[in-house]
Amino acid sequence: MANSANHAIVFGASGIIGWAIVDQLLHSYPHLGAFKKVTAVTNRPLNAAETYWPEPNSQSPELQLISGIDLRRGDGAALAESLTEVVEDIDTVTHIFYLVFQAMKDDIEEVATNLRMLQNVVDAHSLTSPHLQFVAFPGGTRGYGIYAPGGTFSPPLSEEMVDSLPPDYAKTVVYPAYRELLDRKSKGKKWTWCEVCPDAIIGFTPNGSQFSLALHWAQYLSLYAYNHGIGPSADNDEKKTIEISFPGNEAGAKSLFSPVSNRTLARFMIYASLHPETCGGGRLFNVADNETPSTYGELWPQLAAWFGLKGVEPAKDTGANERALGVGELPQTASLLTPGEYIVKHKDAFKQSGRLKALEGGVGAGGQQLDSIRIGLTQDGLDTAYDRVMEVSHPESPSYGKHLSTAEVNRLFAPARESIDVVREWLADAADVELHKIRWSENGWLAADIPVASAEKAFQTKYYEHTDKAGRLRVGCDSYSVPSHIQAHIDYITPGVKSSPPLNKRSESRGSPAWGPGPSWGPGPSWGPGPSWGSGPARRPPQWSPGNHGPWHMPPGAHGLPPDLQDCGRNITPTCLRALYDIPKAYEHPADSVNALGLFEDGDFYAQSDLDSFFAQYAPYVPNGTHPTLDGIDGGVAPVAASNIANTGESDIDMDISFSLIYPQKVILYQVDDSFYSADTNLTGFFNTFLDALDGSYCNYTYDGLTGDSPIDPIYPDPNPGGYKGQLQCGVYAPTRVISVSYGEAEADVPARYQYRQCNEIMKLVLQGHTILLASGDYGVASFPSDPSPNGCLSGDGQNHTIYNPDFVSSCPYITSVGATQLYSNQTIYDAESVMQDNLGAGAELFASHGGFSNRYEAPAYQKSAIDTYFSKHDPGLPYYVAGPNGTNVGANGGVYNRVGRGIPDISANGANFRAYTNGTDFHWYGTSLAAPIWGSILTLINEARTAVGKGPVGFINPTLYANTWALKDIVNGSNPGCGSEGFHAVPGWDPVTGLGTPNYPKLLDLFMSLP
Repeated sequence: MANSANHAIVFGASGIIGWAIVDQLLHSYPHLGAFKKVTAVTNRPLNAAETYWPEPNSQSPELQLISGIDLRRGDGAALAESLTEVVEDIDTVTHIFYLVFQAMKDDIEEVATNLRMLQNVVDAHSLTSPHLQFVAFPGGTRGYGIYAPGGTFSPPLSEEMVDSLPPDYAKTVVYPAYRELLDRKSKGKKWTWCEVCPDAIIGFTPNGSQFSLALHWAQYLSLYAYNHGIGPSADNDEKKTIEISFPGNEAGAKSLFSPVSNRTLARFMIYASLHPETCGGGRLFNVADNETPSTYGELWPQLAAWFGLKGVEPAKDTGANERALGVGELPQTASLLTPGEYIVKHKDAFKQSGRLKALEGGVGAGGQQLDSIRIGLTQDGLDTAYDRVMEVSHPESPSYGKHLSTAEVNRLFAPARESIDVVREWLADAADVELHKIRWSENGWLAADIPVASAEKAFQTKYYEHTDKAGRLRVGCDSYSVPSHIQAHIDYITPGVKSSPPLNKRSESRGSPAWGPGPSWGPGPSWGPGPSWGSGPARRPPQWSPGNHGPWHMPPGAHGLPPDLQDCGRNITPTCLRALYDIPKAYEHPADSVNALGLFEDGDFYAQSDLDSFFAQYAPYVPNGTHPTLDGIDGGVAPVAASNIANTGESDIDMDISFSLIYPQKVILYQVDDSFYSADTNLTGFFNTFLDALDGSYCNYTYDGLTGDSPIDPIYPDPNPGGYKGQLQCGVYAPTRVISVSYGEAEADVPARYQYRQCNEIMKLVLQGHTILLASGDYGVASFPSDPSPNGCLSGDGQNHTIYNPDFVSSCPYITSVGATQLYSNQTIYDAESVMQDNLGAGAELFASHGGFSNRYEAPAYQKSAIDTYFSKHDPGLPYYVAGPNGTNVGANGGVYNRVGRGIPDISANGANFRAYTNGTDFHWYGTSLAAPIWGSILTLINEARTAVGKGPVGFINPTLYANTWALKDIVNGSNPGCGSEGFHAVPGWDPVTGLGTPNYPKLLDLFMSLP
């Protein structure tokens, strides 16, 4: 029964029924106090400000919106872990409304996939929600037998029909399997369930739905009316009448259906869930708006009339099942286009019709709407962000390990209530809009649909249209103004100042070797201009050399080692890595379901045959065919053929290392960006589309006037050939606990506020317990050659290419930056490693672990003591400067580095002579790209150990490591030359070459297991 403690969780909240259920719950249906809390869960991105759900008030249930939950991944235990991390008060859930369905071409696969998702939900809540009372889900027309051979579907419908399906047909419908599952799972439990069985559903969704027949008809009819000069923007005789034939045959027009609004359906499901004594026990309910079915032919004239058209019966001169008139055709002329084909054929006109409706008459169209004005409010709490991170990350904090949920993070940095109230009241008055129509979200946005003239009045500006570089129409203004008492509360307004034009990009290489097919590679290392990868978002490209290093002489001290450990100075393998760092054999133990390792890849693609060759040669305990789980972002796909030019080794090696160290644990591949932006780009930015996909709120996050992705980022939908045509993916994937990234670029490549915005998002992720490891770079104190100068160094204050060039994203203080080390050829696993520094020739003569000091971030407190000790005991004796705000004052006084900057790297691992296959050939590989996944694998294993005893993930590890340097192996030999100097030297303690040192797995395990 209803009580104030009820907590509803709605899976599929962006769909046609799910949206309506949330909407009705927030309207306090069936009465005030029926539910205390509503959690809306979606896989697709959904912004609360754009849902058109009612604005929260003191009497309505509390709303929590969670995007990016993929029910297909893992099992119930894994889902329970994911939900526990993001759903506040999951242990209070009392009602599950399950509205998820994935349509697939193969019926049997469709049944299996959908059944698995529901089972995961039920199993997850059996672990997390002890107060569960009710589960409700909808069936559909397929459950009535609409596609059954011979046809059992005949409205009016009744509940009995669902039990009369032919057995062979029933196997292709998931609803009987749902019922069997829920019957079995609910036995002996306190909860019960019911199914509602609608026919055709009609209603609103904020981001469209393939199951909304009304939406498809509305698109078709409005486009047809526009093409024939009908509607408010038409320049034609208002008395003109255009006929449109029913888009089907006579039998279709006469067929019966029983429509139901999504609102009616939602209300029934809510009511049923609150009355388990009469509606539970697995009962089925046929739900329709009318007792008597309608025909499509009866409804067609009514629908057409709403769009200024005259709906008529199907054409008699064609046997086509569906037909539509083309632009310029007379009504009596038949076309074989279906409504869907018609929309596709006239998609340009469809886009234009929407533009005219949004801003009819152009600038100053006072009666038309701006859909919608969005005001980014100044975030609260960013000044305390570092302290918040330390609370959950510093080993001496009483709150160590008590990571926040996504909702808690959003609330932590949400605008002050004062800002929301002040700006809403001002906008309501200035734009003549009712207060309740101004929506707001916990992510920091106000939104309202208001007339252009009202917006121009409120912001003292004039709006106009422009086309962006993707050919899409944008609305903007040259400037805007708000009262002084409002300015402190507003960060950004959109539509606002017109976006800047596309940036021209430097033409240097992005850092990818131009490697051709194996047999023609020739001896020795080689790389050159190759494909144009762009200069900004550079991979940490692992350099290679032939697998044979000449005659071998066993190093002193190697005679007592097993054969597979005798040559680790020249040939690093997984066996060498495990021995070097005392890493256990993970493959001897089963993996858990919550600690998959995430790998970021962009512009490089793995080849399965290369992985299989590596497994067979160097990790035979990993079965051939083992591959990552693909989370493709904005058109990212994988794998490719081994001979593909985009298979340059980066992805292969990340996966070789990861699988060989953590198998049977899973690897999640975040393959970012489509083929166009991955291969040939004029952009200097990167990482934003990845962060968008992990956190939907980041897509619209505002910092210092910068909102959403920038002109230097990829634009989606991508109009270029082969580009990803879908919408920018926002919040579609849950981040893994540990993410390894082998990419980066020079700090100088992108604007300061672009970096600060990204770093703020990374801060939010580490607050939630995620560890983000980033390869520091490979060219000593320089960046990649030609980035931005021929030697990768900076100029300024009279200096020419001699100033050290620090890396981003490594310089963000919430990143764990990973440098590289190596064994020399005459050394064994018992010898101390040195700085990775090798002359690989052909532009990589100074290939060394990158390190130095940021020009944009000051040294964080957790690192300050280590840096102070470095300067006091091992001052490098180099001229320096003190960088100003946003990286100004670089090179002052002849300095080559920023004395007060955040130091990089934090830690290191082996990055030389790793044996791996690319394009079917075995090579040696070098770079910090190797080191990051080594650390990622180690932390994944430690997280597994913590999970086994009921502890959470290690999260942001920097404060713990800087406070416990005994758990690492200090590196004291070598340097990272560049920019015409020797760079920095490795010394006892932390140094800007190898950081705190390399891992000692047993000590690291003891350290992190000792923490709560």
